[in-house]
Amino acid sequence: MNKMLSLALLLCALPLLATVSHPYALKAPQIDSSGEYTRIILPGALPVGEPGQPALPWIGTKLLLPPGTQASRISVERSEPVYHRLEKALEPIQPQYALSLEEAPEPIQPDPAIYAADQAWPATPHTGPATHFLSGHPISVTAEQTSWLDETALARAFYQVSAVKL
Repeated sequence: MNKMLSLALLLCALPLLATVSHPYALKAPQIDSSGEYTRIILPGALPVGEPGQPALPWIGTKLLLPPGTQASRISVERSEPVYHRLEKALEPIQPQYALSLEEAPEPIQPDPAIYAADQAWPATPHTGPATHFLSGHPISVTAEQTSWLDETALARAFYQVSAVKL
């Protein structure tokens, strides 16, 4: 009887102890400084943020979680950084607008609170954990930043990213 109870408790607690990890090997970004701003292009990544923020590439992750669990926190481990000297400021994200407009709105200027700051941006390399369900299976979904601007006008890119969901 005690063995059955111990086994049942262990099986119930097992999902709480589970860690799901997936490594991502990223390709080198393309850096285009031919226009007014510098653009960082990474295959499979999109810029995410608010208008005026630097258009940095982010990758989305989806991890299948053990049945009956949800992602409660996320840990992003990055390695093998490569630094790229930027000739010009990073292109700011522009707002979306209807293609049916006769005139395109004026471009948004870079956010001075970010571009003139003396620290790396953004401070958190991911959007936090979120659990969604597909056919009853829990899936952790988040966006993770692959590079960022720091105070010395360098773009720092990580080619090895490991997303760990707990």
